[in-house]
Amino acid sequence: MATDEPRLAGWLAACGLDRISCHYRVDLFNELRLIKTPDEIDLLKKAARCNETALLAATDAMVEHITWKELENVYMISMAGQGGRGVYLNCGVGELPGGHIRRDEPVMFDALGQFEHYHGDFGRCAVLGEPTTEHRQRHRAICTGWEVAQEYLKPGIRYSELSAAVGKAVRREGFSGFRYPVVHSLGLEHTDDPKPAGVQPQDKPDQVLQKDMVVNVDMPHTEIGWGSVHMEDTVVITNNGCQRLASADSSLRIID
Repeated sequence: MATDEPRLAGWLAACGLDRISCHYRVDLFNELRLIKTPDEIDLLKKAARCNETALLAATDAMVEHITWKELENVYMISMAGQGGRGVYLNCGVGELPGGHIRRDEPVMFDALGQFEHYHGDFGRCAVLGEPTTEHRQRHRAICTGWEVAQEYLKPGIRYSELSAAVGKAVRREGFSGFRYPVVHSLGLEHTDDPKPAGVQPQDKPDQVLQKDMVVNVDMPHTEIGWGSVHMEDTVVITNNGCQRLASADSSLRIID
């Protein structure tokens, strides 16, 4: 018996079923879950919309000196009010540079939430006040990367091909410090990809996109002392392309 529950063999033995051989194959269950059913896609769409609404509520709550914890509370309350559950709201490596929101400072919002056990994962750029020329340029560059990503989000393309094309496009726009986005499956887990036992959590096979896979293109950039930018959306792969599950545009969220 293949199982994704390491305690199953002990439970069965305790019930007198000690002749059943159990094999821990969490990677197999992730492989089976890569292709989503129509009901799963519907739940993932609800999770995406719920998570997006909560993240945007947090961006709209930005005022000078508000802490990240306070903004995260706005996100969590919004998720709960929609029948979901917030997992986290991130602003990049090292938290906010000044410990609180400061005017004109680039801030990324990266939200992970759940609805009926399925995940929503969404990211955007924001600023309280006026974005600098560099902030606008970097935001435009990652938006260009997202446009390129949509050209590659179709059956037959590998994660690595997609990531390489997007990273190259962003750097071509003058954002030389940007590396490569992370492409990952989304579902019952945040990264719903096969995970062979014994490897690091971020390690996963280089999947080939197939119809009805649900994936994220994750494009964060944090620069200590400067701030952060981000773009992340969830799509379902269709016969010849993809369809976004969230609805918000990719504009820079400017709060004043």
